[in-house]
Amino acid sequence: MKITASEVKHVLSQKHSQDFFLTEVKNGSTWMGKELAIMDALAIKKSWTKPCLTGYEIKTGKKNMRSIPYLHEKRIPLEDVYPDEYSTLSSAYESEFLVWRSKWEKRIKDKYILTA
Repeated sequence: MKITASEVKHVLSQKHSQDFFLTEVKNGSTWMGKELAIMDALAIKKSWTKPCLTGYEIKTGKKNMRSIPYLHEKRIPLEDVYPDEYSTLSSAYESEFLVWRSKWEKRIKDKYILTA
């Protein structure tokens, strides 16, 4: 299942429903050149004293961003990081492995993937 950038932006807009939320934002005129920063989404907390800006750069194209299970820090699939150990453990503990994997897939689907 491939997640698109528009789906991620939709989820972010719901997460920041109390904030001022913009998509496809740049920090100035197009002719600014190298100083121009373009963000996929920007959320600004509504506050007169402490506005908090959160910028998002959305990446959906790489296989390792869509793989489950993954190594959390780098978001690289465990199968790619530890190929020998992964195949040994998955074959030795096949039923437990499948239960573990299905639980993680369900947890991530419930938490991050919206169904309309």
